[in-house]
Amino acid sequence: MDLQDRLTEFIARKSGAKDVVISNLVRLSGGASRHTWSFDFDFDRGNGPEHIEAIYRADPVPGDTSPGRRLEYDLISRPGRTA
Repeated sequence: MDLQDRLTEFIARKSGAKDVVISNLVRLSGGASRHTWSFDFDFDRGNGPEHIEAIYRADPVPGDTSPGRRLEYDLISRPGRTA
C-alpha cells in the first residue's frame, strides 16, 4: 500500500467520509528533520462534496514521539485556530 492509499484510508476512517479522492500528492523539499507532502482531497460526509488542501508531515524515524510533536499537533488541531 503506497502513501496515497494510506492517506485515503486514514481520512475516510477519521472523517467518516465516503468516496475520498486524493490528488496532487507532491513531496516538498526542505525540512531535513521531517518528510513533507502537499495534497488535495475531495470527499463527501453526507452534506455535499468538500475540497481540502492539506499538508502531511512525517518523521523519518518511526515512533518519534517527542513532546514538540505533540504540542505542534495540539496547536494545529485546536478548534478556532486562525492559520
